Amino acid sequence: MCFFETLKTKAKGAKEGEMGQNKGEGFQERRLTSVPTPNQMPPKISLEGLPKNILRSGAVNILIQQNEDLMARLSVSLRRISLLEEANAKLERENLSLQHKNSNLADRIFLLEEKEKALKERFQKDEVGVAQLKEQLKLREIEFSEYYSQSQERQKELLKKVESLSKRLARFLRYRKRVQMAARHQKQKTQKELALKNADLLKAQERVQSLEEELFQEAEKNKHLKKQVEESTEYIQSQAKQFKVDQQKLVDHYEEQLGKLHQKIKDLESQNEELVAKNRENEMLYEKNVELENQLVVEKRRQEDVKETLEKEIKELQLKLSQERGTAKAKTLELERAQKDLVEQHQTLMSLKKEKDQLEDQVENLQCLWRDSHAELEKQKEKNKALQKLNQQMSLKMNEYRKEIHDLKMKLETSQVLTAHQVKELKGQVKAVTQLMEPKKIKDQNHRSSVGDQNSQGGDKDFTPDLMNRIDELIGEIHTAFNIQPSAGKEQEPPAEVPNELS
Repeated sequence: MCFFETLKTKAKGAKEGEMGQNKGEGFQERRLTSVPTPNQMPPKISLEGLPKNILRSGAVNILIQQNEDLMARLSVSLRRISLLEEANAKLERENLSLQHKNSNLADRIFLLEEKEKALKERFQKDEVGVAQLKEQLKLREIEFSEYYSQSQERQKELLKKVESLSKRLARFLRYRKRVQMAARHQKQKTQKELALKNADLLKAQERVQSLEEELFQEAEKNKHLKKQVEESTEYIQSQAKQFKVDQQKLVDHYEEQLGKLHQKIKDLESQNEELVAKNRENEMLYEKNVELENQLVVEKRRQEDVKETLEKEIKELQLKLSQERGTAKAKTLELERAQKDLVEQHQTLMSLKKEKDQLEDQVENLQCLWRDSHAELEKQKEKNKALQKLNQQMSLKMNEYRKEIHDLKMKLETSQVLTAHQVKELKGQVKAVTQLMEPKKIKDQNHRSSVGDQNSQGGDKDFTPDLMNRIDELIGEIHTAFNIQPSAGKEQEPPAEVPNELS
């Protein structure tokens, strides 16, 4: 909507508000004015309500043309501003999308960095765990080697002890066999000797029987032999008892040694079982060690695979990052260009706004000038009307005055003729009198002037100087009123019609 129409609507609203205030006590009636949007084209000025004399004036035509030019420029600037605002909105949307993408990329980069940090921490933890497992494995290997060496040494010692004990056992067994064989041989010998002695006794009895004669001789021998037999039997019995005792002692000693050996064998078996258990534990540890080594190998391979996959992912992410950085750089360049364009557009918008403000100021100034000119036109109209009335009155008065002036001119001509004749007469008299009386010259001159004044007063008693001055002032005011030059930017108003009598 045009600014003039808004002013008109405001003026109408103000008038209607005044009417409403005059009609109703404290109530105001206002009409809702439609507010234009920035992209709407302003309508043309309606010149229907203006009077014809204003439309004919050059100043109003110039103002209308200037207003049309300003409206055309304003429409062009509004179109440009709307296009620039659309481009600015597009660039802002692109900027927002780029910022969103940049924020997403930054978030992805941050997540990838966090994942990389977590993977690095996990890899470091795995490396620390692997190092700890390696240290534990080394310690277990050292312990296993120590246990293995101890077990080997103990096995060697036990084998040596078993060998020595087996040797002693074999020796004792052989000794036992020898003792048994010796006992058997001794028994056989004693049995043989007893058998021989019994045979001898039988032979001796037979000889005693056969040799009854020699009995007496042989009685002593027999006694002696009995004594020898008794002694031999006692000796054999004592030897047998001693052998039994020795055999029992040997058996007891052997049984004690055998029990000790059995106890030692049991102890050695228990130690062997313990060693076997330890060996089993060592084998379990060795198997665990092998499993741990396999797990380490698997973990190493898995870590290497994970490392390779992570390196591949990192390379891919680096490539993506480089690509995204390139795209981000391109986008930043586009953003910088867009920002430069925005700055230029903003500058153009600011310049257009300044031009618009200047145009609005010019329009306001023109409106103020138009108001002033309109007010002055109204004043001039009122003055023109008053001057027309005065002109009519003055024309009537001028006609009357002209008639009076014509009459007065006739009277003046007659009075001038009379005064000229009187002056001539007075000059003659003066010449005569001057010759006679020089001191009276001034008096005569004063007398002549007074006589001339009386004559003029007598001829012009109806045509006073105040009236003539008034006529001259009115004529000057009329001419100045119609010859007033308008101010800058205004065209001279057409002068009112001057009667032919004044011209």
